[in-house]
Amino acid sequence: MANLLPSEVSKDGRSANWLNYFALELTFAAPALPELEVLFRLHHRSGAFGLINGSTNGADFLSVGARYRF
Repeated sequence: MANLLPSEVSKDGRSANWLNYFALELTFAAPALPELEVLFRLHHRSGAFGLINGSTNGADFLSVGARYRF
C-alpha cells in the first residue's frame, strides 16, 4: 500500500493502485487585465463507484491559484 492516501484505504484495509482521476478547473480574468487569471481547481481520485477494482473510496483536493500569461 505504498503511496496511498489514508482516505483512499477502505475501513476493511482494501485499496487500489489504479483509480479514476478527474480535474475540474474554473478560471476567471478581468476584461481589463486578461493576462492575469485566478483559478480554482478540484482534483478527484476514486474507484468510480466501485467500477475500478471494487474501490468505493477516494480523495478530493481543492487548489486556488493565480496565473499570469506572458
